[in-house]
Amino acid sequence: MKNFTQQLKTTILLSVLVLMAFTVKAQNDYFIKNDGTKVNVYGEGASYDFSELTYTDENGKVTKIKNKDVKLVVIGGSVVMSLPESPKNKWTIFQTIVAFNDKYVLTGRFYSGQNANYVLLNILDREFNFVLDEAIRLTNRGEYKRKEYEDKNRIILNDNIFKYFKDCPELHEKMLKNLDDFKLAYSGIDYYNCNNVPDLLTNKKVKSSEVNQEIKVENIKKKINFYVNTKNEKIDMNEFYAIAVNEKFKYHGNSLDYAKSIPIEEIKYADFGSKIYAPINIEGKKYMVEIIGFNNNFVLFGKYKADLYEIKNKNISFGIYDRKNNTVIDEIIADGDINLLLDKYFKDCMDLKNIINDNLKNHRKASYGFTYFNCNKSKELIEGIELE
Repeated sequence: MKNFTQQLKTTILLSVLVLMAFTVKAQNDYFIKNDGTKVNVYGEGASYDFSELTYTDENGKVTKIKNKDVKLVVIGGSVVMSLPESPKNKWTIFQTIVAFNDKYVLTGRFYSGQNANYVLLNILDREFNFVLDEAIRLTNRGEYKRKEYEDKNRIILNDNIFKYFKDCPELHEKMLKNLDDFKLAYSGIDYYNCNNVPDLLTNKKVKSSEVNQEIKVENIKKKINFYVNTKNEKIDMNEFYAIAVNEKFKYHGNSLDYAKSIPIEEIKYADFGSKIYAPINIEGKKYMVEIIGFNNNFVLFGKYKADLYEIKNKNISFGIYDRKNNTVIDEIIADGDINLLLDKYFKDCMDLKNIINDNLKNHRKASYGFTYFNCNKSKELIEGIELE
């Protein structure tokens, strides 16, 4: 594994990266090829499975690259490396760098199977040699055995993982809190440096102020997805969710294995995935639409053609809702020019137009990075709305 480590360090030097920037949430995704070439990712980020990375290039083309041709990925603020699957299986697989101290590295990956979902954790040394002969497996078998498997997973973490990170109580606390919340054990834990040790990939000493210590539970503001019903009751939703664009609103409860469904007529608005959704009438049928922006007269909304798992611009149409007459007055199909609507109904809102055009230029969804944009302090659209 020494050769692998030396190749990795050479790759980093060739790419002229300052990896201490990993201690701050990355603004843009990118990856580094084996030859040291840095490739910026456009669109709304990259995704990966065991064998390949999928990303949008600068021309808006969705492209795939095999994990064996990639050394390092920075995706959504996480650091992902192509590492051997196990001491016995030498083929490489993408693994998230969860945390590290002066001796050990904790990596994680998620596996979804027919009968169960697993989190697989590995302990390596700082030269990326395996410390354990096999990956540590945490199991999620659904709501009906939640307590049983949560208790087992806590024991597994305490007996097999935490002893390598005795100097990192915040890591223990956050991972156990994730189990309580029925999340992946390493959810929200990204390239965590325990006790300001030298950086894992550059081996440079970092200052306390440069280390990402946001993992500390008391400093974490938990983002809760929720909807408000017509009785003004707030109903929390799990981080895993779905929403339908027909007469039903669907969301997941406390597990990946089932979804609840309620009529749209019973919903006032929903706040999830950092977006605001609300029901409107379109040709006699109610739809849950994304509220992109509004002024005193009009609302710009997005209507989706499919459940909100992987939404691209091709799956959405844009429309204008007249606030005074309570009706949809204009709509364009997915590939239509949204600027036609903006120029006609939002001349007083150049900020909204600039944000949307910048997103489209970078092959992102029009409303990427913002929600419920209030133009010029206009009259509130949804009475009593509370953004989190």
